Amino acid sequence: MANALAGALVLAVAGSLGMIGNVLFTDDFSDGNTVGWIEVNALAPLGGTAYDASGGRYDMTSNASLPPLPFYVGDGVILADSIGNRDYRNCTVRFSVRVNNESTNFQFAGRGNPETPGASYIAFNYQRELGIFINVIPETGGSGGNAPIAEAPFEFEVGRDYNVLVSMHGEHLSMKVWAADQAEPRRPQIAVNESRFQQQSGAAFIMYNQPTFQPGGNGGTLSASFDNVVVTRGGRP
Repeated sequence: MANALAGALVLAVAGSLGMIGNVLFTDDFSDGNTVGWIEVNALAPLGGTAYDASGGRYDMTSNASLPPLPFYVGDGVILADSIGNRDYRNCTVRFSVRVNNESTNFQFAGRGNPETPGASYIAFNYQRELGIFINVIPETGGSGGNAPIAEAPFEFEVGRDYNVLVSMHGEHLSMKVWAADQAEPRRPQIAVNESRFQQQSGAAFIMYNQPTFQPGGNGGTLSASFDNVVVTRGGRP
């Protein structure tokens, strides 16, 4: 019995060490700072964005209420460690996210180019009228945006925390979303093959508006936050 327990302990410790070795990046913002993050401030022409992690989450809020717009606009932050880092081409990204009003949608940008999150990347989205979906940027769909390449119904409750698990493994992409106070689903709601941008590595967290060509696109303040970011090597096949 003692030998069996000792063996189990060795295996458990080895497994934990393996997990630690696979972690690329982690931040729960408990230190209240934003070291390691690059603020984009793409909304500067419309009043800019306030970024703050002093409350233990990374909060992003537009400084002005946006007018109704017939196109997408947004703002966000780039994970500095991902820029030019090959390990972010194939990785799993886990985080929690909260949207604070119905004017705000949310996106994780994976495999972005190192200059900005807006030039070309794989986008893992939540949008109020569409649910969760994956699409590809740059925009080729005109003012209506890019059509999803995979989607599933899902609704975020304003002010509630949701966990997100994004996986990028070769051409295999997946996205799993669930309320933080609920059990994690066994399988991702979305899984798709997409061969573009496999040589890019940047990662970013973005909030964006509800445009006027969708119901509820009446403008308003953008406000969202994210937390508990953990990036591990390799993705999930």
